Amino acid sequence: SVQEIAVNPEVPVIVQLRSCIVAGTQSICEWAPQGVEAGYYYGLVRNDSAGPNGTQLTGLGLQGVIASSGETIKPPPQALCRLRVPTLNVRSGPGLEFDIIAKIRGTETEPGSVVVTAVDGAASWMKVTERVARDGWVTSDPEYILCEGDLTALPVIGLPVAEATEAPAEATPEATEAPVAEAAPPVVDTPAPVETEAAPAAEEAAPVAVEEAAPATDETAPTEESTPTPETPQVPEGLARIVVNNPFDQQIRFTLDQRYRPERENLSGEWDLMPGDAVAILVYPGTVAFSVSTPWRGLSDNAEFVIAEKEERDLWIWFVPDPVEKDRWNLQF
Repeated sequence: SVQEIAVNPEVPVIVQLRSCIVAGTQSICEWAPQGVEAGYYYGLVRNDSAGPNGTQLTGLGLQGVIASSGETIKPPPQALCRLRVPTLNVRSGPGLEFDIIAKIRGTETEPGSVVVTAVDGAASWMKVTERVARDGWVTSDPEYILCEGDLTALPVIGLPVAEATEAPAEATPEATEAPVAEAAPPVVDTPAPVETEAAPAAEEAAPVAVEEAAPATDETAPTEESTPTPETPQVPEGLARIVVNNPFDQQIRFTLDQRYRPERENLSGEWDLMPGDAVAILVYPGTVAFSVSTPWRGLSDNAEFVIAEKEERDLWIWFVPDPVEKDRWNLQF
């Protein structure tokens, strides 16, 4: 059957579509938005694929079938990709020198997934759908993401004009400055001080940027030598700064409630830090409460500290075995 819906062509139209993961007789579903254009007929398409640990992934999508002129619409080529890492950066262009504009995250039971619609000239970066981020790109390195279907069938898109002079950076990350902070995970004795409060998105980059920077480990040292670390800006009036460091040999998640910090970009208030990572966060002076968790052994704990206005403090966070209670680990900072 065909159902027509009256919409305002001047206002974006969003449709909520359901996707589920099914294991035996149990299923978990979520709703995700998809944009549509006025004046088109769309078909509801069901996509089934194998999920992790013997599960089945079922999702619904909309495909344009007929335009308002009566012309049949050919579905654009696309491919479904799944992450091989917990989190993957989405950048504003096909290269490490572009800003991080979003992140794709998986869960403990289900890897993250993304639909890609194009590749760059070197096929080393893939463009994601606007559902993830407008003009967003992710790496195509199979060490971090695997795709179904023929990627060679996707259209090839060149670099944006504003960054055209940086084209060699796709194959030679050492020519750029942005990867410096993201190269920190492979070099655990090198923190990521280049993250500042002026760019909250970059504060999240260090824990996950290893997905993009790891293949170029042989080029990391020259990059760090040729790019001096900028001085950390002064703490603004009425605020304080903490630098959270992970000396632990496992990944940790640092969580800080919004009421303790002024920035609003990171609404989740979560930072995933790999061993050796660090992130700088502006906070309000006074008592600051936080929580730390790690997928290793399922450890988690809460703590708090007091910080003065204009103060800068390093927080070194790790877990140690309880000296009395067996199989118990305590948070240290």
